Amino acid sequence: MYISPIEVQMRNMHDLVMQTTEDGIIKAVWNMGFKVNAEQLTQALTQDRKRYEYAYDQGWNDCKKEYEEKLKKIAELAKDGEQE
Repeated sequence: MYISPIEVQMRNMHDLVMQTTEDGIIKAVWNMGFKVNAEQLTQALTQDRKRYEYAYDQGWNDCKKEYEEKLKKIAELAKDGEQE
């Protein structure tokens, strides 16, 4: 069994890439003359994400309920048709 002398720790790399990206975006925006409160922006985006997830789940459940009812009616009609 070969064991590589180089071990990649992906989690650390991911964190470093994310932090570098965030820092770069904030610096770029600031260079354009806009001040950004990173904490407030993160809060706003997190709240938007939660609202999106809630609405998505609600839509999914509404659709599921509607089609379960339709499939139940179809099954009942099919059952009635077999009895004839």
